[in-house]
Amino acid sequence: MGMPLSNGSYAVLAAVAACFVFSIGVCMPMYAVTLKACVGVEHLPNAIGWYLLFSGIGSMLGAPVAGRLYDLTSNYNVSFIMASSSIILAGCIVFVKLGCQKWESKKNSEQETNVSSSFRIPMRDRDYS
Repeated sequence: MGMPLSNGSYAVLAAVAACFVFSIGVCMPMYAVTLKACVGVEHLPNAIGWYLLFSGIGSMLGAPVAGRLYDLTSNYNVSFIMASSSIILAGCIVFVKLGCQKWESKKNSEQETNVSSSFRIPMRDRDYS
């Protein structure tokens, strides 16, 4: 049974594989940039290490879990749907994290502006001519 919506067609599977390869080729360089935006430069080496650790765990456990799902359902559709759902969930978590960081930085900059404006020393008008 191959993949959902393919109906066993080799052309559809080849097209999906080509799209996947193109997408992963575009996404792989973005991991470091996204990690830098999430954790900052000072924590980037640790973040890349954690990313590689969890990526490896996912790669190691993905095939056995997909096989177990196939054994339980006799259908690969559930495996593909679970894998896709986990990738979509991971992307949503990153977007929420980045949104929270932008909101916090905006909130902090507004507070700094309010604090700095309250401590201004009034300047008197002087004629320097």
